[in-house]
Amino acid sequence: MTNNNPNWFIAVASWEDRFRLGAERLLAEHTFERAVVFYYQENAEWTASNRATARELFTRESVSYIEVPISFDDPVATWHALRSEVESTVQQSLVPLVDFTTMPRDTLWGVLSLLHENGCDVSYAYHRPENYAEWLSRDPGRPRLVYKLSGLATLGSPTCLVVATGFDPERTRQLMWHYEPRHVLLGFQTGEQYDNNAKNIENHKESLKDEYKEFDVEQFQLDAYAEDHGLESLLNQVEQRTGKCNVVMTSLGPKLSAIAMYQVHRRFPETSLVYTPSGEFNRDYSYGISKTYQGVVNR
Repeated sequence: MTNNNPNWFIAVASWEDRFRLGAERLLAEHTFERAVVFYYQENAEWTASNRATARELFTRESVSYIEVPISFDDPVATWHALRSEVESTVQQSLVPLVDFTTMPRDTLWGVLSLLHENGCDVSYAYHRPENYAEWLSRDPGRPRLVYKLSGLATLGSPTCLVVATGFDPERTRQLMWHYEPRHVLLGFQTGEQYDNNAKNIENHKESLKDEYKEFDVEQFQLDAYAEDHGLESLLNQVEQRTGKCNVVMTSLGPKLSAIAMYQVHRRFPETSLVYTPSGEFNRDYSYGISKTYQGVVNR
């Protein structure tokens, strides 16, 4: 199944402007037959208004629209809900477009994996906001391996932790102490967007001074907004470690890096994808919508 003319919209509902405005933008570009909006039960009240708007937008264009509840607290049940929807809709020979703008990374990875297993090339879209709030999320939960994408660890081999970093060094610190890896590879986004140098690179160096002494830490650069979303940079790091280490990977920075990290896992399925849920979200997480990035992840 090719990615030509996607007609099956897949997203996770959010209270953010980007969810509603992004749906409008994609509806203007594509002729959808089916729209599937997953929503997390834990924040259903926050997303109710935008879900109602999305339903109106799609049904006005005669698009079959359904909502599927999922849960942060039950990743196994969530995976089964994703699989049920993917497998039933693939039988209709529809072509997927995943708008992962407001989709948690573990859900994104699960959706991509299931679509690929069912023979689909996957078109995707990501909408950058006009701006972010001072804080995005906090109170990270316990890191967990992503269901069905946890790789294959070799007994006795050291662990190498690969992190595409974001603006919260506490999440990086938590991962380092949770896995106590032999090697830590921290990927920093290039450029000055959203005051990246001060909020990410310098903040990590200052906040993690003790961890830089405790662990073998190496830094590298990646550009999630490049055409490959940082894939080449990640591959250069991971290729050197596979076969020698149990490689554990996660994306905390620009969400487009999650596409590249998934592709690395596809190349090296023995690697493990990890996700750290957040205990608290900022309802004013982002504002507006700006550039849309689109591409295809082939099966």
